[in-house]
Amino acid sequence: MPIEMAIGYSNFVYRPPTLAKDIKNQSEQAPWHFRLMLGWEETVATVAAVYDRMTPSEQSECAILAWRYGDAGAIDFWGRNYNLPKAISGHTGYYFWGPKEYSGKLVLSVGGNLSFLKQRFDSVEQVATVTHEKSVGIKSNLPIYRCRGIKKPLNELWSDFKFYFKRPT
Repeated sequence: MPIEMAIGYSNFVYRPPTLAKDIKNQSEQAPWHFRLMLGWEETVATVAAVYDRMTPSEQSECAILAWRYGDAGAIDFWGRNYNLPKAISGHTGYYFWGPKEYSGKLVLSVGGNLSFLKQRFDSVEQVATVTHEKSVGIKSNLPIYRCRGIKKPLNELWSDFKFYFKRPT
């Protein structure tokens, strides 16, 4: 269903809260549970294009680190269509699944803090950017970084990647 039709239908049937702080025209905004999924397949296609340029040896040791659980879920859901490995993420519940068996020698970071990554890897290079054109989405200009030469094994650094939503006090 086209996004405009989905928004109209959702607004007619049920108007859930939105993540937007300043909504000028609520009828044109996608509800938050739809907005989180906008652009998923485009994000995964961009990650897959970077992954496909790697050698088979690089692919076998590559971890895909998503900084938001929504992007990790997108990779896990849509990634099978692109032969991508399962994602890892330190965001919310994904953190508890850990770094799996990935060594961290080669990591594609979907989003992330560049200075954080540079402190933990010898080499960090932005290799792509995911850009979403739909104004109703919440993602735009999401960088994809290729990280090489992790300074400590990923399983030892895993707690550094933990990120939860915190309630305001």
